[in-house]
Amino acid sequence: MTWTNNSIGNYYLDDFVLRNLSNPTPEPEPEPTTSTAPTNAPISSPTPVATPTATPTATASPTPVPTPVTPTPLPFYNEKVSLDVVRAIAEKANLVQSVTFKDVPEGALFEKTIKLATKLGIVKGYADGSFRTDATVTRAEFAAMLVKALGLEPAGNANFKDAKGHWAENEIMALKSSGIINGYLDGTFKPNQSITKAEIVSMLSKVINTTSIPKPSKFNDVSGSWAESAIDTLSDIGIVNGTGEGSFRPQANATRLESLLMIMRLLNISLGLSLDIE
Repeated sequence: MTWTNNSIGNYYLDDFVLRNLSNPTPEPEPEPTTSTAPTNAPISSPTPVATPTATPTATASPTPVPTPVTPTPLPFYNEKVSLDVVRAIAEKANLVQSVTFKDVPEGALFEKTIKLATKLGIVKGYADGSFRTDATVTRAEFAAMLVKALGLEPAGNANFKDAKGHWAENEIMALKSSGIINGYLDGTFKPNQSITKAEIVSMLSKVINTTSIPKPSKFNDVSGSWAESAIDTLSDIGIVNGTGEGSFRPQANATRLESLLMIMRLLNISLGLSLDIE
């Protein structure tokens, strides 16, 4: 607003100003603010949270304990010998009359063994009524004793050039066909040669099943012997014994009594120690 000083000293307002004061310019009315109605936006439903399915706890099954397999024990004799035949021979002996020998007095050591062996038909005495316990035994004689004790039967041909026509040809054939003897490299059996203790042990070891490992030898003279393993095995079983000095003398010629004792012990063990021999 401007005040003007006129000629009379009065101040007046500029006409323009007065006009504007008389007719003030109207203030523009504020435009009403349009209230925007809130949009009813759809309320989104919360996404359902999947409830986890409880995994069942696996029940621990006990680890199966394997049932121990008990091995079937092998029969005493292998396929070469029938235990039933051996039993039948032993039972038949009960019906046979005992034989006495003039050189085996009553109560003598191994008297029972000798008498039972004669009842079993394994051995016989001599025409003079003696038994001759200390006499040596030939290979043919031992073959006959073993075949009769085990009830073996001959099969095939022995193929030994010195056994043809021999009195023990059938017994030698029986042992050969059973795989108990092989003979010598020259194709002979030498039936009339004295048999050694090692040779007897070798024959006996071929008719039995052995599952145990031989223990250290009880004898001081078998190390390095060709029959060492068989001697130790039969010693463990109780078929062979040594001398009082701890020796076995494998290359010594076997006597009639020694040969008989080894066969009878073999039979006794196979029959459950049922024989009265020692």
